[in-house]
Amino acid sequence: MDLGGFLIDPGCSMIAELKKTYWRILFPAVCALFPAYLLKKSDLVSAETGIPLTVMAPFFFVITVFFAVALPVFTRSIFVHKIKDDKNVSKNILYKFEKILIIFALLPSYIVIVAYIFAFSNFYFTGIVLVALYSAYYFYPSKQRIQFEKHLFRVQE
Repeated sequence: MDLGGFLIDPGCSMIAELKKTYWRILFPAVCALFPAYLLKKSDLVSAETGIPLTVMAPFFFVITVFFAVALPVFTRSIFVHKIKDDKNVSKNILYKFEKILIIFALLPSYIVIVAYIFAFSNFYFTGIVLVALYSAYYFYPSKQRIQFEKHLFRVQE
């Protein structure tokens, strides 16, 4: 089925499709850490920019928190407002919502690479890593979480 660019394979469960999306987004970010490490250690990449790290590091930390916490909360509240009068929500609508949440929540994983290459201070680097780990953990499409969401949003099977 096609839902505005979001495909659900009829032979595959929603949880399996969401896990595919999850790993398609997270795997490249994790794999990019190794080349980033090699580039940084070989001095092929210069972390020098026109913007001081005292400005850049807090900015990227705030952006990380925005994508991991604020944007998913905002997206969820918009979704709840949109479906508040519906008796039942279709599986495709929930799938689209969950997929968008996963995309937003895994973007901080890529900010970790930027923070590593530019050698942010330990405070900001650790904060960015912890927020990225939190969002990757919290938004993992486990069977229990998706079942809870289905129950919460009155999804028809």
